[in-house]
Amino acid sequence: MTRTLADSAVALACAALFSAAAHAHPGHDHSHWTSAIIHIQPYAAALIALALAVLFAARSARKPRSTKRGERR
Repeated sequence: MTRTLADSAVALACAALFSAAAHAHPGHDHSHWTSAIIHIQPYAAALIALALAVLFAARSARKPRSTKRGERR
């Protein structure tokens, strides 16, 4: 379950990161009511990616390291 959730989060972050490429085209309208939302998406995607990186790094740091047999911590 956790692996699927992590994969979904990464997929969502990747989709958000590439939103600028999906919405940029010649003559796009800056006066449209969705313009602000669309232009904020790359920044939001970067924040999401940063938050996920921090989350996964924190989880990784909390996991106990495995030791070889016979060794003590």
